[in-house]
Formats: sequence, C-alpha cells, structure tokens
Amino acid sequence: MTVAALARAAGISRQSLHHILRPGYSPINESLVSVADALGVSALCLLQEEDEGDPQLEELVSLLDAAAMRNARAFEMIPATLLGLKSIAAGRLDVPDPRKHQLLAAAAEVAASVAPSSRMESFIEHHASLVDPGTAIFFGAGLMDPERIVAGTPEPMKKHLVFGVFDLADFTRHYHPC
Repeated sequence: MTVAALARAAGISRQSLHHILRPGYSPINESLVSVADALGVSALCLLQEEDEGDPQLEELVSLLDAAAMRNARAFEMIPATLLGLKSIAAGRLDVPDPRKHQLLAAAAEVAASVAPSSRMESFIEHHASLVDPGTAIFFGAGLMDPERIVAGTPEPMKKHLVFGVFDLADFTRHYHPC
C-alpha cells in the first residue's frame, strides 16, 4: 500500500501520515506519559479500552471455580468450553490456585483427545508447569473406592493426577463443533 493510499483509507492527509510516521512522534498526551512513568507502566496500558468480557471465558472461569470445589459435572464441561474458545493459545488463564491449573491441564488434555489440535499443546504445558507437584484431585462420592475411581478415569486425565469416574463420552456430549 502506498502512503497516499494509506492516507486516503485512513481519511487523513499525506502530510499528517508523514508526521505520524516520523521517528519520535508520540500520539499520547505528555501528561498521560508522566502518569504512566510515575506508575512504572507503559502509557499504552492506561489507554486500553474497557474489556466487555468474553462470555466463553467467563463461563470457563465459572466452571473452573465449580470444578475446584469438586463439582464433577462442571469439570465434565470444561474440555468442550476450552475447545470453543477462539484463541486457546492466548487463552492462558492466570489463576493463583495450583489446583485450577491442574484442572485446566487435565481438561485440555481431554479436549485434545476429543478433538486433536496442536493449539492445545502450549496451553497444556503452561498450566501443567504451574501445578503443585504431588497433589491429586479426585472427583467421586466420599464412599467410592479410590481404586474404582482411578480405574474409571480416562487416560488423558491421569497424566495430571486428576481422577474421576468419567467416560470420554461424558466430555464429547458437550462438544458441538461448528
């Protein structure tokens, strides 16, 4: 695209475009830059638009909260929700609770087995790296035999020490590819 074409498309003059592209040009108010410097952040951080919120991401966070409280039904829905997120690589969730990272890694592993996707790999690795090693999460009734729970756990979940009597069909029934 030429400078003239870009200026026309932007609805500004060529001189204005040259001015903007000049080294040292800052479109940000100097006062805002001073405030950002005082806070130790980039001035661009202060200009970010208010996030309207991604309903799918909000649903995922809600399900994750419920799953962390041992709600098996909520955990069952997380893989399909992960598969529904548009940008899973960028959809890393920064949660302080290592159990939630463990649940996310296990659910993403299940999602990858339901609908194989290379974009899940970095998501799984990221969350698996934040898990508190040596902890296990069990879904099941208090009186349920632990050996039965482990035996009924799908292999993808076992990698992340998340156990529960699930069948992959429990996860796939929530997944509706577009």
